[in-house]
Amino acid sequence: MDIQEFEAILLARKQNLLEILNARNSNIKELNSSSIKDDSDLVSAHMQGQIDSLMMEKHMQELREVEKSLQKVQDGIYGICEMCDEEIDEGRLRIKPHARFCINCREVFEKSQAR
Repeated sequence: MDIQEFEAILLARKQNLLEILNARNSNIKELNSSSIKDDSDLVSAHMQGQIDSLMMEKHMQELREVEKSLQKVQDGIYGICEMCDEEIDEGRLRIKPHARFCINCREVFEKSQAR
C-alpha cells in the first residue's frame, strides 16, 4: 500500500470538503439575509436552510474522519482497523480512504449501532 498516495487523496478530499462547506455556509448566509416576499418564499427558504444544515453536518463529519485519517498517516497507523487492528483491504481504502474499519468489523459496528 502506497501511504503517500492515500495521503494525497485524503488531502485533496479535505480541500474539496472545505470548499463545499464554504459554499454551503455562503448559501445559508444568503438565505438568512434575503428578503422574504410571501409565505411560499418563507417555506422554501426554511426547507433550503434545513437541507443546507443537514448537508453541512454530513460534510463536517466526513471532514473530521478525513482529518483523523491524515493524523493516522502521521502516526504511522493509517489503514489499520480501529476494531480488530488488522490491515484494512486496499480496495476498501480506494473506495473510502477515510475508512475506520475493515469490512467485517464495519458490519459488526453497523449492527451494534442499529440496536
